[in-house]
Parts: sequence; C-alpha cells; structure tokens
Amino acid sequence: MSSPMSSPMSSPLSSSRTAGGLVPSGTTAPQYVGPTEAITAVANAITVDHKSLDILVTAAPLVTRAREAVATEPVKPGPGPSLYPVTISIAFISPLGGERQTQPYDAVAGNRFLHIDLEGDGQPRSVHLDITLTEPNPTGGQYSYNIPLEVPLDPLYDVSIYPLLFTLLNSGTLVGSTTIDLRWVGPSGGGSAQFDANQGEQTSVPEFKWSGSELSASANLLTPAMAYYIPASVGINFDPGWVPEDQVNLVPGKTRVINGNLDALLDESLGETLFGGPSSAYFQYAITYTLRGYFGAADRA
Repeated sequence: MSSPMSSPMSSPLSSSRTAGGLVPSGTTAPQYVGPTEAITAVANAITVDHKSLDILVTAAPLVTRAREAVATEPVKPGPGPSLYPVTISIAFISPLGGERQTQPYDAVAGNRFLHIDLEGDGQPRSVHLDITLTEPNPTGGQYSYNIPLEVPLDPLYDVSIYPLLFTLLNSGTLVGSTTIDLRWVGPSGGGSAQFDANQGEQTSVPEFKWSGSELSASANLLTPAMAYYIPASVGINFDPGWVPEDQVNLVPGKTRVINGNLDALLDESLGETLFGGPSSAYFQYAITYTLRGYFGAADRA
C-alpha cells in the first residue's frame, strides 16, 4: 500500500547553509536530486500510499530534522516555510478525469494530498501523478523539479448476499407440504439446504447468505446460481445432475434485488404423470456493495 519515494534519511545528519536556510542532508545520497537543497529535501520527504480508489500523498515535516542537525549551533532555525520555501503541486490524471492540488510545503506539520478516483466501471486502472516542486529563484523566476509516477488502483468492495427467499408456486402434491432440496453455487463454493415448503408460502433460507470484504474484480468471483428438486418424486438416493448457468462476475456490481423463476430438476414427463405438471418456484435475494474508502475517506455504498 505504501510507496515511499525515498529511503529514510540516514542518521546522524549534517547541515549546510543555503539561501533557503538550514537544510539537513543525509550521509547517503538521496534518491531525488533537485536544483536546490530545499527541493531535494522535500522531494525525498514525500510518500505515496494507495488502496482501492484512494491515493494519499504525504510530505513529512523536516523542521525536527533541521533542529537535530543544529542542536549544538547558536543559530536557531526559523519557521518552517522560511527554511523550505517550496510549493508542492500535484496533478492526478485518471482515465476518468483529473484534478490538481497545490499547497505550500509545511515543514512543521507536513502536507497531505488526498485524491479519490471516480468509481467508473469498478475495474482496475492506473492514475498518473505529476508532482511538481518549485522554489523562488533569488535572481528571478523559480526553480522547478518534476516527479512523474504511475499509481495502480484496484477498487475494493465489501459485498453481502442476503438470505434467499423461496416461494413454491406449484408443489406437485395434492395435500400437505413438499420437501425441497435446494442446491446453489456461490462466490466461494457450493451449498445446500433441505426444508418443507407449502405452496404459495415464502420460506427464508439463511444458509444462502454470504459476505466478503475488500473484494476486487481481479478476484474473479461469480454471482450465485441455484436449482432445486423434490426428493420424494425421484427416489431417496437420486442426486440430479446440474450445471450452474448464467453466472457473471460478482465484482464490480451495484446494490440490487435479484429474482426469478425456477423449475424443479425433474423430467417433465415424470412430473406431468405424477403431479399434473413439473414443480416450479420463485426466488428472491438482495446483494449489497460498499466501495471501501481509506485514509479518512468515507465508504461509499
């Protein structure tokens, strides 16, 4: 999740006097080398984190490091902005649009840039970051340093599938309840439930429910498929062959209610002979999606 743009500055730190003030420098060479020591220090204080559709760019404060570096010197560093007169401007360029955020560097508290990409089709994508650091040039104009980055994003969802509601439309029996053997294949495997149902009455099947956290399209999970049969009509040891159909990718998706009709897994001629027609049922269940947010961003349903 975290993509530091440099290794931490090594300790102990040495200091050097520049036009911008006191700027600490490590005993090892930094990853980024800008046109000034202040820009170099700020560039190597930047970290990029990303998860789901959120990108967080932070610039760590440097005043503490500067104070440590000059602890034995009579000259005290002034306020952060006078030590590091750097402006950070970041363009977030996404396939779904972009934005630019600009802040003066805060050497005391640091900086925080949060970008939340649009959901779009919920598929993985790459967002280009164009980070530009500028500092006034005493002779006129300004120094400028650019850091281009590509950040991969993979939208993450919390998904809940609620208990199935099963309504027997045609029981295929003349009196009493009917034993139903319900089979399904869900996102993470198969399941079954056996229960008695009366014609026209709704039965809840709690075993059907399922939930998953931080799921992405790259997980290749599928929506549920189901079928049922009536054991008494085909023999106790009969296990009907069934191939799940009409399954689609579970993620991405939208909160919705799914419903439809089912015919029992019976040969039509057998059903007509025994019951005057094959058994049929109506099903309904709800599925909800919450797009995860991180770094202080709210979750989005």
